[in-house]
Amino acid sequence: MSKKSKKSKQGISNIMIVLVLILVITNAATLYYFMFGPGVRAADTVPAEDVPMGMADVLGDPAYIGETVTLLGYLVITAGNHLLVSNPMLVFNNSLDPGNYVVLRGTLPPALNETFGMQIAVKGELGETQITGGGSEFFFDSFFDITYEPEYKGTFVDVKLNPYREFAGIPYLFDATEEKYAVLYSGGINTDKDHYRYWNDIIYMYFILQMHGYDPDNIYVIYKDGVSEDGYTPVDYPATHASLDTVFGLLSEEMGRADTLFFYTTNHGGSGGISVWNAMDSSGALTHSQVSNWLDSITCRYMIIVMEQCVSGKFITHLSS
Repeated sequence: MSKKSKKSKQGISNIMIVLVLILVITNAATLYYFMFGPGVRAADTVPAEDVPMGMADVLGDPAYIGETVTLLGYLVITAGNHLLVSNPMLVFNNSLDPGNYVVLRGTLPPALNETFGMQIAVKGELGETQITGGGSEFFFDSFFDITYEPEYKGTFVDVKLNPYREFAGIPYLFDATEEKYAVLYSGGINTDKDHYRYWNDIIYMYFILQMHGYDPDNIYVIYKDGVSEDGYTPVDYPATHASLDTVFGLLSEEMGRADTLFFYTTNHGGSGGISVWNAMDSSGALTHSQVSNWLDSITCRYMIIVMEQCVSGKFITHLSS
């Protein structure tokens, strides 16, 4: 092959290399221009604080405390508190985890109450301190809808009933043929978790038992901090271990072999037992063995046990005998 042809091929190769370099540089320059150059307007970017984030990504991370963020969740009103929860299915009788809800503070617009069942994004400042035994405070700034149709059906507002209105005029249906006693219990944990529906459960049971021949003097109501939520339903004791000791001590002396005991529990529960009112009892849940011992101290003909709290099925093996 001639020297001339070798030089020709080498020249073509050099030209190709130059063209490739030009294309690479041109593409890089174009990408930079459209991402960072003057063609990019401030309105085309979204501030980090406006990007919706899941609660699991924010709560528990101290870097977000005192910062403005946007959280995804669902609105629930319970015990007078507006909560943003990661999933409304979590807000039943189980204990809410501090990592899946915040308590909304500040001035909340009426339009917020139109979002029940829909996923929303709420912007605000994450509080520096946590609610005692509960979620973090979240100071409201603004919100917008993520979904426009309810994803969840149900009741998202926890409201106290008026027992006088609900039960006025209902006659007692049965006469007592033997002494009937009842213990109605609800712990509530703390002010953020003592849902009004637990109180409503108590007053329903209180009136229903009277309709079935239970003397009000024989119905012991053990509730929260020991204070009634209305003027019609009495509360005898706060929800503590000591109160249960007292009540079952009285019942063990009062009740006999012909009598009936109705034992009802509601509020929160877990694998360790039934929740108490933490502010007045720091010794933990009412355990399975403790409840069993209290009931074993009673002599009666019939014992009716109704448990509504979460993980109540674990009591079956302890109480069925």
